Parts: sequence; structure tokens; C-alpha cells
Amino acid sequence: MNKIFVPILRSKQQAQYKALKSLSSLKDFSKVSTRIIPYIELKKDITFATQNKYRLALETTTHFIEYYDENFNEDNFEDLIAKTKSIAFSSNTIPSLKLDFKLVYYHKNIIIDLIKFFHANNQKFALRVTNYINLNDIKEVLLNLNENDFLILDNEFSSMQTKIILSNYHSIAKTLKNKIIFFSTERSQQPAKVYENLNYTNFCNYDLINFLKDNKGFYYHGIGSYCGAKADNNEIGNSKVPIEAIFFEYSFLMNKFFIIKSAIKGNISTIYTELTKYLGEMIDKNLNDNPLKEILELNGYSLVKLKEIILKQKSTHKNSTASNYIELTIEHYIEEIIHYYLIND
Repeated sequence: MNKIFVPILRSKQQAQYKALKSLSSLKDFSKVSTRIIPYIELKKDITFATQNKYRLALETTTHFIEYYDENFNEDNFEDLIAKTKSIAFSSNTIPSLKLDFKLVYYHKNIIIDLIKFFHANNQKFALRVTNYINLNDIKEVLLNLNENDFLILDNEFSSMQTKIILSNYHSIAKTLKNKIIFFSTERSQQPAKVYENLNYTNFCNYDLINFLKDNKGFYYHGIGSYCGAKADNNEIGNSKVPIEAIFFEYSFLMNKFFIIKSAIKGNISTIYTELTKYLGEMIDKNLNDNPLKEILELNGYSLVKLKEIILKQKSTHKNSTASNYIELTIEHYIEEIIHYYLIND
């Protein structure tokens, strides 16, 4: 089975757009290009110009598009359905609808009609179900998905143990061709002061991906997770508070983010410059003692990008930005997934 990886990105940050434009430059991307399907979350009221920017960046890459409403509740359910229907038809665009399991259950007929609407227009469709319990309760909906569609199971904020959530999964798995399992590695908006430098973070729910690693025969087709949209993890909204620059360096083998922080605190306009200086000093250190071990071992585009950040600062004396490091985090994260999950797992 050729596994699929789905990086989830929200359109509100420029760094994510830049990372998407760099996809083809990532290490070994050409080997797995058909097996990476970016998932773009667009705010329901996003401008046409922003929508179009993402479409142009992804015009030759298969991708999911989902409209989301930050203030979503059941009262605007119909609006979300209508917005999903408005997603432009394209051979590379797969419209996706994200709903809580209970909403799928209570609105079965509306969702079945939506699936039929896309099929009538020769369009693939993805249903993203969060906080799912018993899939047999929505089997009537799922059986309307065809072999070109996707069922995305998202454990999101569920507090249930993975083995309980997936206990009935096999009973329905073989009736559907494309199943992606999402796990969250990004819902944290913690200030930098809560992290310890050079340690791995524990702010994510890793149960699901670790379950999949330990159960090689589990019937699924791929994984997806948030890989960006991290706040710069400082005391947001108070520019007078001294802050710390922070870089998240992902390790797939440990399935955690390594934290590298600036040695001193400072102003948001200069603190990432201090971090860049520190990383510039570390880049040629002995591999075993280097906080950049993961990015150096991978030796991919993300290392090229880090060296560009360091060189630009040295040559132009312009301050580095949080955006540089958000983009770098995304690129390195995807490269780790490509290397360890899509190629070598």
C-alpha cells in the first residue's frame, strides 16, 4: 500500500503559503509527489484574492480545500454546506467538509445529498469526521462515498483512548478505499516561557500516531496533521514584555518537536535575530552534540533554508522573523514525514 501524507495548513499565515510554494523543493518530494495531498483550511469569509493565491500555488498539486467557521454552531450548519458546495470544481481540488460525529449522525440526509451533488459533477469529495465513536452509526453516509472519495477520521480534542476510538474501525474499514487518520500536533498556543530549551515538547496527543506505528497491519491509507499555524509562542498582545524566540524542530522517530530557544530575551523585532546567530554557531558543531541534529541528519531543503536565513542575516544585517521559523518548521516537518513515513517506514 502506498501511504499518503496530508499536511494541514490554515491560510491565515504567509509562512504557510511560502511553505506550500516550496513543496517541490523538499528532499525526495519528486519520489512521493502523488502521495502528499495538502489540506488547506480556508476561513469562511476569506477574501477571493487569498483563495486564488492558494489555488494558483496548488494548481498542479492535488489538494483538499475546507471552509471553516471559527464561530461555527448548528445554527449556521446550512451556511457551511452552501459554502462547501461553492468550492471551485477542479481535477486537483478535493472539497472537504469537517463535522463533528454527532452532526454527521443527525444530518445524514443532507450530507448524503452533498456527496451526490459532487458526484453528479464528477468531483471527488472528502468527509472529515471529528470525535467519532461508532462508525456503524453513520454507515449509511459512509457507504455513499465512492472509491475516489476520502473518509478522514480526526481524533482532534477527543479525550478517549485511541484503542477505544478505533475499536470498531475494522468493521467498516474495508468498505471504503481511501481512509486518512488525522492526529493533532499543533493545537498549542503556549508562551515560550513554558518550554525548556533543548527538550522535546509534550503538548500534543501522540496516542494515535504511536498506535499506528505499533500496529503495522492496521487498515488505513495515510495520516495527516497540522504542521504550522503556530503562534510565535510568546506573551501575545503585550509587545513590552521581553520574549524568547523559539524554533520547533520535529523528530518523526520520537514523534515530538524539539525546542530550540534564544539564549536571552528581547524585543519581538530582534529576538529571532539572536536565535539565528545562535543557530549559525551551532550549524557546524559535532553532530552528536548539536541541537540541530535532526535537521542536519536529514540534510534536505530545510537545511538549505536555514542556511539561507543565517546568510541573509549576516550579509544584509536585517532582522530574522518568526515567520522565517514557522516556514522552516513546516518544511522540516514535511521532510521528516517524507523520509521516515513515506519512503523508509
